[in-house]
Amino acid sequence: MWMRGPGGSRPSRTKLPVTGAEPPDKSTRIHHGGGVRSVPRIIAVMTMDAPLRLFVYGTLKRGFWNHRRFCDGFVSVQDAAVCGRLYEMPSGLPALLVPEESVLAEGSADIREDLQMQEHPGRDPADTLQAATAAAGEWMRVSGELFTFDDPKPRLRDLDWLEGFQPGELSFYRRVLVPVETSAGTVAAWTYIIAEEPSRDWRLLRSGAWPEEGGPGGRD
Repeated sequence: MWMRGPGGSRPSRTKLPVTGAEPPDKSTRIHHGGGVRSVPRIIAVMTMDAPLRLFVYGTLKRGFWNHRRFCDGFVSVQDAAVCGRLYEMPSGLPALLVPEESVLAEGSADIREDLQMQEHPGRDPADTLQAATAAAGEWMRVSGELFTFDDPKPRLRDLDWLEGFQPGELSFYRRVLVPVETSAGTVAAWTYIIAEEPSRDWRLLRSGAWPEEGGPGGRD
């Protein structure tokens, strides 16, 4: 079983995930003739070199309250899993911790560079996953969904905003590249994990899935 020993207390942080707020304006300001006007994102977004792959395990999953706002328009989705530990915070929201051995890269402010790292992480995702699960300590299989998107630049901008992630600054979550296991094989994908060890009042979800049956998590 994939599981690591309990963590200690967590200091307070200033950069918290966003709840109950709207994301940044999803239109883009462009110069046209002598003036400036807004156009829909789908027209203005710059084509990137590769689709974005994102592993989600909480409210971004299909049927939950942040999915429609932040994940609508995905290209594909499939059931998936990572090596880690899943907790439920006192708020009822989930939080993921993964072994540092499985982190292939840290998210940055350069989306194009992040996509290049996603496609060429420098370590084989399947080998990295196998090494992480065999490392000292106990880890579990955390289940979720793997999405692909064809608009990575605005998509990551909005997701980083939702999770309160700002590269180079102290944040509640880190955006990291990790090996993700699917029925078709293991790939590298981005996900959001907690930046430090969990607090003692967080509940470990031994099923590796959120919400657990009978838990407070709910769908739309």
